[in-house]
Amino acid sequence: MWAYQLDGPGRIRDVDVDPPRPADLRPGDLLLRFLVGGICGSDVPKFTGAAPADGHDQPGPGYPLHEIVAEVVASASARFRAGDRVVGVARGVQGLREYSVTSDFLVCAVPDQLPGQLPDRLPDLQAIAAQPLATVLSAVDRAPDVAGRTVAVLGLGPIGLLFAHVLKARGARSVVGVDPVDRTEVAADYGLDESVASTASAWVGGLADDDRVDLCVEAVGHQTATLADAVRAAAPGGHVLAFGVVDTEDHVVPFRTFFRKNLSMTAGTTPHDHWVPYLGRALELLAARPLPAYVTHALPVTEAQKAYDLAATPAPGRLKVAMTA
Repeated sequence: MWAYQLDGPGRIRDVDVDPPRPADLRPGDLLLRFLVGGICGSDVPKFTGAAPADGHDQPGPGYPLHEIVAEVVASASARFRAGDRVVGVARGVQGLREYSVTSDFLVCAVPDQLPGQLPDRLPDLQAIAAQPLATVLSAVDRAPDVAGRTVAVLGLGPIGLLFAHVLKARGARSVVGVDPVDRTEVAADYGLDESVASTASAWVGGLADDDRVDLCVEAVGHQTATLADAVRAAAPGGHVLAFGVVDTEDHVVPFRTFFRKNLSMTAGTTPHDHWVPYLGRALELLAARPLPAYVTHALPVTEAQKAYDLAATPAPGRLKVAMTA
């Protein structure tokens, strides 16, 4: 079967490997055939070599990719059967391969019909947004209610824009987004009342006390500075949602500021037992409120190198980069 894998920093190469065998599936396993894969912001530092593999990664054929839409080829799960179309997480971040094995608790079936969806069948390139959207929904549910409150999102890549979209839909009074890449073109589509083309530190440095926000989402990750910026951007009694993936064990934050403001903070990844319900909710939301131009670049897997190069160089007009079989 075909597969693509990391071959040194910034290099993706194609390899030919033996496919998984249905006879080797363990209870709850699914053998999947790749349809669409989305490159996540957490995949990019692994691609560039800026971040090491973590405990969930299995570098090798298919690495690094975890957002997938796929067809079930064989099932050792009571929840799925051959021919089902699913969306979710590729086990071991090894999703960029013709056939892969994942666990049934990491994926959700994509129904042929969803309420409010036109056309009736959700296309694969729209369904791929369900996985990142599920992580956002899970994170927002752990934060305080934002109805009537002010919100800032640091980082306006595909994940940051999903946060803006969800928080505005939940009644946030105003949502400001901050990113060095100008996102003015899509700001209104994703619920942003203001899009600031700036680094987070420069934006926070210019804030007046009255401009600080009730909730600040850190959606950048892979470094430590923006979490400190989120603490400084929060108003007294506010909340920080630390979402960006961390690559080091320890972070330094201005804790005296955190303490004196009486702030609170939530963080964490989506627990395994949350994937199925949150993927289902994400699919329903995508059907009811399709995301405008979320996947801006869709390339065949034969152009995997180009796809990762695009994802690693954010630019205006470039959001989710996806690959198709």
